[in-house]
Amino acid sequence: SVPRNVEAQVVDTFKVDYISIDALRETAEINLSERKKEIVEARKIIQRKLEEFKSAYHQRQLEKALKNIPKEIKAVKERALENVYKENLEQLDDSARELVLEMMDYMEKKCISVPMRLAKEVVS
Repeated sequence: SVPRNVEAQVVDTFKVDYISIDALRETAEINLSERKKEIVEARKIIQRKLEEFKSAYHQRQLEKALKNIPKEIKAVKERALENVYKENLEQLDDSARELVLEMMDYMEKKCISVPMRLAKEVVS
């Protein structure tokens, strides 16, 4: 306690673990000094985790931006087949029409896969 209410003679005479305020203060200063050293390490960890988060966040934003590409490309293909080139397709024989549809399906897949692949390369 403060002020000190234990006589030095008591500490010397009896087998007790006596911890003085001064000893506590010294221990507290040592602990504080050690904790201050750990601040540098903590900041390194925080910085590393922040960079990881930024990368993950950027990748997620890219994924969200690209998620509608398949639907949009499919809609373009459908408009082309049902509106823009409908009359021309009707004039083709079955094998030619089948070839055009097969080519359109191929182009649809490629138009979807190319930006996705490039986006993954950019993020990686």
